[in-house]
Amino acid sequence: MMHPIDRVLQEADDGGGYYHCRKLLASGAYGCPLWFIFGGRRIGKTDMMLQVACQLWIQEGRRTMWLRSLKTEFSPEFVGDFLNDAIDRGWCPEDWYAGMDGVHDSEGKLCIKFQALNTFSNRRGPAHPDVDLMVLDEACPEDVRKYPPHPMTALLSLSKTVFAGREGCRIIALSNIVSAANPWFAALRVLPEKSISVWMDKGVAVEICEGYKCSIAPDSPWNRLYKAANYGDYASDTEDPMKRLIVRKNPKGTPERWALLTPNGLYRYVVDERGRKIWTECPPGFSGPVYVTDPTKLEGTLINSLLASSIRDDFNNQRLRFTSINAMWDVCEAVIF
Repeated sequence: MMHPIDRVLQEADDGGGYYHCRKLLASGAYGCPLWFIFGGRRIGKTDMMLQVACQLWIQEGRRTMWLRSLKTEFSPEFVGDFLNDAIDRGWCPEDWYAGMDGVHDSEGKLCIKFQALNTFSNRRGPAHPDVDLMVLDEACPEDVRKYPPHPMTALLSLSKTVFAGREGCRIIALSNIVSAANPWFAALRVLPEKSISVWMDKGVAVEICEGYKCSIAPDSPWNRLYKAANYGDYASDTEDPMKRLIVRKNPKGTPERWALLTPNGLYRYVVDERGRKIWTECPPGFSGPVYVTDPTKLEGTLINSLLASSIRDDFNNQRLRFTSINAMWDVCEAVIF
Protein backbone atom coordinates (compact mmCIF):
# COMPACT_ATOMS: atom_id res chain seq x y z
CA MET A 1 0.00 0.00 0.00
CA MET A 2 1.38 3.41 -1.01
CA HIS A 3 2.19 5.74 1.87
CA PRO A 4 0.23 9.03 1.83
CA ILE A 5 3.45 10.98 1.20
CA ASP A 6 4.21 9.00 -1.95
CA ARG A 7 0.63 9.20 -3.18
CA VAL A 8 0.52 12.98 -2.74
CA LEU A 9 3.93 13.28 -4.41
CA GLN A 10 2.69 11.21 -7.35
CA GLU A 11 -0.49 13.27 -7.74
CA ALA A 12 1.16 16.69 -7.41
CA ASP A 13 0.86 19.00 -10.41
CA ASP A 14 4.10 19.58 -12.33
CA GLY A 15 2.94 22.92 -13.68
CA GLY A 16 3.68 22.04 -17.31
CA GLY A 17 7.25 20.77 -17.13
CA TYR A 18 8.60 22.21 -13.90
CA TYR A 19 10.15 19.96 -11.27
CA HIS A 20 8.30 16.80 -10.25
CA CYS A 21 9.37 13.81 -8.14
CA ARG A 22 8.17 11.24 -10.68
CA LYS A 23 11.73 10.27 -11.67
CA LEU A 24 12.60 9.51 -8.06
CA LEU A 25 9.35 7.64 -7.53
CA ALA A 26 9.93 5.58 -10.68
CA SER A 27 13.48 4.74 -9.59
CA GLY A 28 12.37 2.63 -6.66
CA ALA A 29 13.33 5.24 -4.07
CA TYR A 30 10.15 4.55 -2.09
CA GLY A 31 12.16 2.62 0.46
CA CYS A 32 14.62 5.46 1.08
CA PRO A 33 13.70 7.75 3.99
CA LEU A 34 16.15 10.48 2.88
CA TRP A 35 15.97 12.18 -0.54
CA PHE A 36 18.23 14.92 -1.88
CA ILE A 37 17.02 17.00 -4.83
CA PHE A 38 19.79 19.17 -6.28
CA GLY A 39 19.27 21.42 -9.28
CA GLY A 40 19.06 24.85 -10.81
CA ARG A 41 17.14 27.80 -9.51
CA ARG A 42 13.58 28.51 -10.55
CA ILE A 43 12.72 25.00 -11.73
CA GLY A 44 9.97 24.51 -9.14
CA LYS A 45 11.57 22.29 -6.48
CA THR A 46 10.41 24.34 -3.49
CA ASP A 47 6.98 24.99 -5.00
CA MET A 48 6.35 21.29 -5.46
CA MET A 49 7.21 20.56 -1.83
CA LEU A 50 4.98 23.42 -0.70
CA GLN A 51 2.14 21.96 -2.75
CA VAL A 52 2.76 18.52 -1.21
CA ALA A 53 2.83 19.95 2.32
CA CYS A 54 -0.51 21.69 1.76
CA GLN A 55 -2.13 18.59 0.28
CA LEU A 56 -0.83 16.31 3.03
CA TRP A 57 -2.75 18.43 5.52
CA ILE A 58 -5.88 18.89 3.42
CA GLN A 59 -6.18 15.26 2.31
CA GLU A 60 -4.61 13.34 5.18
CA GLY A 61 -4.46 15.66 8.18
CA ARG A 62 -0.69 15.08 8.35
CA ARG A 63 1.69 17.90 9.23
CA THR A 64 4.96 18.82 7.54
CA MET A 65 8.03 20.20 9.31
CA TRP A 66 9.73 22.84 7.15
CA LEU A 67 13.42 23.12 7.97
CA ARG A 68 16.05 25.77 7.38
CA SER A 69 19.64 25.70 8.58
CA LEU A 70 19.52 28.69 10.94
CA LYS A 71 16.75 30.20 13.03
CA THR A 72 17.55 33.64 11.60
CA GLU A 73 16.43 32.40 8.16
CA PHE A 74 12.82 32.41 9.37
CA SER A 75 12.69 36.17 9.04
CA PRO A 76 9.46 38.20 8.90
CA GLU A 77 10.05 38.62 5.16
CA PHE A 78 10.40 34.84 4.65
CA VAL A 79 7.29 34.16 6.70
CA GLY A 80 5.26 36.88 4.97
CA ASP A 81 6.01 35.51 1.50
CA PHE A 82 5.93 31.81 2.30
CA LEU A 83 2.35 31.07 1.18
CA ASN A 84 2.22 33.40 -1.83
CA ASP A 85 2.57 30.71 -4.50
CA ALA A 86 0.37 28.23 -2.63
CA ILE A 87 -2.51 30.73 -2.47
CA ASP A 88 -2.00 32.01 -6.03
CA ARG A 89 -2.08 28.48 -7.45
CA GLY A 90 -4.92 27.22 -5.30
CA TRP A 91 -2.93 24.67 -3.32
CA CYS A 92 -4.42 26.01 -0.09
CA PRO A 93 -7.39 28.22 0.84
CA GLU A 94 -6.87 31.98 0.84
CA ASP A 95 -7.55 32.21 4.58
CA TRP A 96 -4.50 30.15 5.50
CA TYR A 97 -1.78 32.28 7.04
CA ALA A 98 1.87 31.98 8.08
CA GLY A 99 3.24 33.00 11.46
CA MET A 100 6.68 32.73 13.00
CA ASP A 101 5.92 29.18 14.15
CA GLY A 102 4.61 27.98 10.78
CA VAL A 103 1.49 27.82 8.60
CA HIS A 104 -2.02 27.76 10.08
CA ASP A 105 -5.23 26.70 8.40
CA SER A 106 -8.54 28.58 8.51
CA GLU A 107 -9.26 27.15 11.97
CA GLY A 108 -5.89 28.24 13.30
CA LYS A 109 -4.45 24.71 13.37
CA LEU A 110 -0.74 24.39 12.68
CA CYS A 111 -0.26 22.39 9.45
CA ILE A 112 3.33 23.28 8.49
CA LYS A 113 5.75 23.66 11.39
CA PHE A 114 8.89 25.83 10.98
CA GLN A 115 12.06 24.43 12.56
CA ALA A 116 15.72 25.49 12.41
CA LEU A 117 18.42 22.82 12.39
CA ASN A 118 20.69 24.84 14.66
CA THR A 119 18.07 24.65 17.42
CA PHE A 120 17.25 20.95 16.96
CA SER A 121 18.29 20.08 20.52
CA ASN A 122 15.41 22.19 21.87
CA ARG A 123 12.88 19.68 20.52
CA ARG A 124 12.59 16.65 22.78
CA GLY A 125 10.18 13.73 22.98
CA PRO A 126 7.54 12.62 20.44
CA ALA A 127 6.01 16.09 20.22
CA HIS A 128 4.86 15.64 16.62
CA PRO A 129 3.41 12.15 16.07
CA ASP A 130 1.37 13.49 13.15
CA VAL A 131 4.44 14.79 11.24
CA ASP A 132 5.35 12.39 8.41
CA LEU A 133 7.42 14.70 6.19
CA MET A 134 10.36 17.02 6.72
CA VAL A 135 11.41 19.40 3.95
CA LEU A 136 14.91 20.82 4.33
CA ASP A 137 14.96 23.98 2.23
CA GLU A 138 18.28 25.43 1.01
CA ALA A 139 20.20 22.38 2.19
CA CYS A 140 23.47 23.71 0.72
CA PRO A 141 23.88 27.45 1.33
CA GLU A 142 26.26 29.34 -0.95
CA ASP A 143 28.13 30.58 2.13
CA VAL A 144 29.54 27.52 3.93
CA ARG A 145 29.53 29.50 7.17
CA LYS A 146 25.73 29.26 7.16
CA TYR A 147 25.73 25.51 7.75
CA PRO A 148 24.64 24.66 11.29
CA PRO A 149 27.15 22.83 13.48
CA HIS A 150 27.25 19.12 12.60
CA PRO A 151 24.31 19.36 10.19
CA MET A 152 23.84 15.63 9.53
CA THR A 153 23.81 14.89 13.26
CA ALA A 154 21.25 17.64 13.74
CA LEU A 155 19.03 16.37 10.92
CA LEU A 156 19.09 12.72 12.01
CA SER A 157 18.61 13.61 15.68
CA LEU A 158 15.60 15.72 14.82
CA SER A 159 14.13 12.98 12.62
CA LYS A 160 14.60 10.42 15.39
CA THR A 161 12.80 12.67 17.84
CA VAL A 162 9.91 13.59 15.55
CA PHE A 163 9.40 10.40 13.52
CA ALA A 164 10.21 8.00 16.38
CA GLY A 165 11.08 5.29 13.84
CA ARG A 166 7.70 5.31 12.05
CA GLU A 167 7.98 3.70 8.61
CA GLY A 168 7.02 5.71 5.55
CA CYS A 169 8.17 9.03 6.98
CA ARG A 170 10.61 10.95 4.80
CA ILE A 171 13.09 13.81 4.72
CA ILE A 172 13.37 15.65 1.40
CA ALA A 173 16.32 18.02 1.16
CA LEU A 174 16.35 20.69 -1.56
CA SER A 175 19.36 22.59 -2.84
CA ASN A 176 20.10 25.05 -5.63
CA ILE A 177 23.78 24.13 -5.61
CA VAL A 178 24.94 20.88 -7.18
CA SER A 179 28.05 20.25 -5.10
CA ALA A 180 29.96 17.07 -4.28
CA ALA A 181 31.69 18.79 -1.36
CA ASN A 182 28.91 19.19 1.17
CA PRO A 183 28.44 17.85 4.70
CA TRP A 184 25.53 15.63 3.66
CA PHE A 185 27.40 13.57 1.05
CA ALA A 186 30.50 13.64 3.24
CA ALA A 187 28.67 12.09 6.18
CA LEU A 188 26.87 9.52 4.05
CA ARG A 189 29.92 8.77 1.84
CA VAL A 190 27.87 8.97 -1.36
CA LEU A 191 28.70 10.52 -4.70
CA PRO A 192 25.93 10.77 -7.31
CA GLU A 193 27.30 10.06 -10.78
CA LYS A 194 24.03 10.21 -12.73
CA SER A 195 20.64 11.92 -12.72
CA ILE A 196 19.10 9.47 -10.25
CA SER A 197 21.23 7.60 -7.70
CA VAL A 198 19.75 5.26 -5.10
CA TRP A 199 21.62 3.60 -2.21
CA MET A 200 19.07 1.24 -0.70
CA ASP A 201 21.61 -0.04 1.83
CA LYS A 202 21.98 3.52 3.17
CA GLY A 203 18.36 4.60 2.68
CA VAL A 204 19.40 7.53 0.50
CA ALA A 205 18.30 8.69 -2.95
CA VAL A 206 19.68 11.68 -4.87
CA GLU A 207 18.33 13.41 -7.95
CA ILE A 208 20.54 15.78 -9.93
CA CYS A 209 17.82 17.63 -11.82
CA GLU A 210 17.94 17.50 -15.60
CA GLY A 211 15.46 18.49 -18.28
CA TYR A 212 13.03 20.57 -16.25
CA LYS A 213 11.49 23.85 -17.32
CA CYS A 214 12.94 27.01 -15.75
CA SER A 215 11.02 30.20 -15.11
CA ILE A 216 14.05 32.18 -16.34
CA ALA A 217 14.32 31.61 -20.09
CA PRO A 218 17.77 30.37 -21.25
CA ASP A 219 18.14 33.24 -23.72
CA SER A 220 16.89 35.95 -21.36
CA PRO A 221 19.04 39.02 -20.57
CA TRP A 222 19.23 37.82 -16.96
CA ASN A 223 20.76 34.47 -17.92
CA ARG A 224 23.26 36.24 -20.17
CA LEU A 225 24.26 38.36 -17.19
CA TYR A 226 24.57 35.32 -14.91
CA LYS A 227 26.72 33.53 -17.48
CA ALA A 228 29.00 36.56 -17.89
CA ALA A 229 29.55 36.65 -14.13
CA ASN A 230 30.04 32.85 -13.87
CA TYR A 231 27.03 32.87 -11.57
CA GLY A 232 25.50 29.95 -13.44
CA ASP A 233 27.93 27.57 -11.73
CA TYR A 234 25.66 27.69 -8.71
CA ALA A 235 22.59 26.74 -10.73
CA SER A 236 23.89 24.19 -13.21
CA ASP A 237 21.69 21.14 -13.60
CA THR A 238 24.26 19.18 -15.61
CA GLU A 239 27.70 19.78 -14.13
CA ASP A 240 29.09 19.76 -10.61
CA PRO A 241 31.64 22.57 -10.35
CA MET A 242 33.16 20.96 -7.26
CA LYS A 243 34.46 18.05 -9.36
CA ARG A 244 36.80 20.53 -11.03
CA LEU A 245 38.68 20.63 -7.74
CA ILE A 246 39.83 17.03 -8.12
CA VAL A 247 43.40 16.59 -9.36
CA ARG A 248 43.87 12.95 -10.24
CA LYS A 249 47.66 12.89 -10.52
CA ASN A 250 49.97 12.93 -7.54
CA PRO A 251 50.92 16.57 -6.98
CA LYS A 252 54.44 17.86 -7.48
CA GLY A 253 55.57 20.74 -5.30
CA THR A 254 56.40 21.70 -1.74
CA PRO A 255 54.63 19.60 0.90
CA GLU A 256 53.34 21.23 4.07
CA ARG A 257 55.22 20.05 7.17
CA TRP A 258 52.06 19.46 9.23
CA ALA A 259 49.06 17.23 8.59
CA LEU A 260 45.34 17.18 9.38
CA LEU A 261 43.89 14.09 11.05
CA THR A 262 40.24 13.37 10.15
CA PRO A 263 38.09 10.42 11.23
CA ASN A 264 38.89 8.76 7.91
CA GLY A 265 42.56 9.53 7.31
CA LEU A 266 45.62 11.73 7.61
CA TYR A 267 46.01 14.50 5.02
CA ARG A 268 48.42 17.28 4.13
CA TYR A 269 48.65 19.61 1.18
CA VAL A 270 51.31 20.22 -1.44
CA VAL A 271 51.78 23.70 -2.92
CA ASP A 272 52.22 23.31 -6.69
CA GLU A 273 53.88 25.66 -9.18
CA ARG A 274 50.60 27.54 -9.67
CA GLY A 275 50.24 28.28 -5.98
CA ARG A 276 47.38 25.83 -5.48
CA LYS A 277 47.24 23.83 -2.25
CA ILE A 278 46.52 20.24 -3.21
CA TRP A 279 45.33 18.05 -0.34
CA THR A 280 46.39 14.42 -0.49
CA GLU A 281 46.83 11.48 1.86
CA CYS A 282 50.01 11.56 3.90
CA PRO A 283 52.71 9.08 2.95
CA PRO A 284 53.42 6.21 5.36
CA GLY A 285 55.71 7.12 8.22
CA PHE A 286 54.74 10.81 8.38
CA SER A 287 56.37 12.27 11.50
CA GLY A 288 55.47 15.95 11.42
CA PRO A 289 52.98 17.85 13.62
CA VAL A 290 49.38 16.58 13.45
CA TYR A 291 46.31 18.76 13.99
CA VAL A 292 42.79 17.64 14.86
CA THR A 293 39.48 19.52 14.91
CA ASP A 294 37.89 17.41 17.65
CA PRO A 295 39.20 18.36 21.12
CA THR A 296 38.46 14.83 22.38
CA LYS A 297 41.00 13.31 20.00
CA LEU A 298 44.35 12.76 21.70
CA GLU A 299 46.28 11.77 18.56
CA GLY A 300 47.12 15.36 17.69
CA THR A 301 46.99 19.03 18.66
CA LEU A 302 43.74 20.94 18.40
CA ILE A 303 43.91 23.15 15.31
CA ASN A 304 44.00 26.85 16.16
CA SER A 305 41.37 29.24 14.85
CA LEU A 306 43.84 31.19 12.70
CA LEU A 307 44.96 28.09 10.79
CA ALA A 308 41.41 26.80 10.38
CA SER A 309 40.32 30.23 9.12
CA SER A 310 43.20 30.22 6.63
CA ILE A 311 42.05 26.87 5.19
CA ARG A 312 38.48 28.14 4.85
CA ASP A 313 39.76 31.31 3.17
CA ASP A 314 41.73 29.21 0.68
CA PHE A 315 38.59 27.18 -0.05
CA ASN A 316 36.41 30.25 -0.56
CA ASN A 317 39.02 31.76 -2.88
CA GLN A 318 39.36 28.55 -4.91
CA ARG A 319 42.99 27.91 -3.97
CA LEU A 320 42.35 24.35 -2.76
CA ARG A 321 42.49 21.16 -4.82
CA PHE A 322 42.22 17.51 -3.80
CA THR A 323 43.61 14.24 -5.17
CA SER A 324 40.35 12.36 -4.56
CA ILE A 325 36.71 12.80 -3.66
CA ASN A 326 37.47 11.24 -0.27
CA ALA A 327 40.19 13.81 0.42
CA MET A 328 37.77 16.59 -0.49
CA TRP A 329 35.01 15.14 1.69
CA ASP A 330 37.22 14.57 4.70
CA VAL A 331 39.04 17.92 4.68
CA CYS A 332 35.87 19.88 3.98
CA GLU A 333 33.89 18.03 6.63
CA ALA A 334 36.66 18.54 9.21
CA VAL A 335 37.44 22.22 8.58
CA ILE A 336 35.25 23.90 5.96
CA PHE A 337 31.84 22.83 7.22
